[in-house]
Amino acid sequence: MGFFDSDKTKQLQAEHPDEPWKWREDWVAGHIASGTTASAVGAWIIALICRDGRKWTAGRQIRNKREAVWVMNQMKKAIG
Repeated sequence: MGFFDSDKTKQLQAEHPDEPWKWREDWVAGHIASGTTASAVGAWIIALICRDGRKWTAGRQIRNKREAVWVMNQMKKAIG
């Protein structure tokens, strides 16, 4: 069951036993689908939010440097 069990795949494996990249039509065509789009978008969103600690606090004004340090430490703890 699955991709490697199809008759077409078995035929391609027999025709190209030492070239596994030719066993899939999309790879032969030069197109390899990526499943990382959502991960990349998520990473960009986190980077944009975390680039400035004041934006993370939803516009709350940070009164002094000690409070800013406390906020950044809390963010680090929350993110892990």
